[in-house]
Amino acid sequence: MVRVKAAGLNAIDNAIAAGMMAAMLSHEYPLVLGRDAAGVVEAIGAGVDHVQVGDEVFGHVLLAPPVQAGTLADYALLPAASVTVKPAELDFVTAAALPLAGAAAVAAVDAISPEPYPQVSGSSSM
Repeated sequence: MVRVKAAGLNAIDNAIAAGMMAAMLSHEYPLVLGRDAAGVVEAIGAGVDHVQVGDEVFGHVLLAPPVQAGTLADYALLPAASVTVKPAELDFVTAAALPLAGAAAVAAVDAISPEPYPQVSGSSSM
């Protein structure tokens, strides 16, 4: 359980709020929007050993039916596997913007399997 200091909103949250996802994923009300959050660990479940109570963390709530739990709240339950310790130099607002957008960026780079740009020997710049 994380005491939320900042929550991130994504396009999926707009779609949920507009009712566009209701036909694809069952919803349970009351429904809390928000998938991403950064905050302070208030409690941990059994077997969680990579974060401790008091740690500053960021992570996300999985989008799985039924859609109900979110991060636009004072406290959010985040799956342990989706939480990591926040680097000290990263503020809460920036950290809360990273989980889903960052995962999408990594997936895009992985999908194209970029290679280093080949250096042409003997070339000169003008």
